[in-house]
Amino acid sequence: MADDLDKAIRQIAQMFGASQNAPDPGDSAQESAQPHQPDPGSSLAQTYNPDTMRDNLGILSKAREMIDSFNNVSDSRINLLYSIQPFLSPARQSSCASCIQLLKIVAVISAITPQNQSGPRGE
Repeated sequence: MADDLDKAIRQIAQMFGASQNAPDPGDSAQESAQPHQPDPGSSLAQTYNPDTMRDNLGILSKAREMIDSFNNVSDSRINLLYSIQPFLSPARQSSCASCIQLLKIVAVISAITPQNQSGPRGE
């Protein structure tokens, strides 16, 4: 599960423009907590500063929080799908897994959107 979380964080970092050869975000958290002086001639020194790195760490921590909430969704519909999944054919098991993922995404989105909806389904 931790490997999946690390992979997801790497994917998010790639979406924000980080290179694939960048160190693991969890490993760099301790390094970037201490401000360091990069080479003034390097291109990274011109584009990144400690404030930007702190902002990036904040974004990554929020992303990790969202992924954790994605993995810890407690929904009776998801529990029901998990309980019937072993009794389904392989094709239906993959469809069931897709439904579970969709329900998890809906739960995470509803958790991060403003609560201005009148009903549970936005009615």
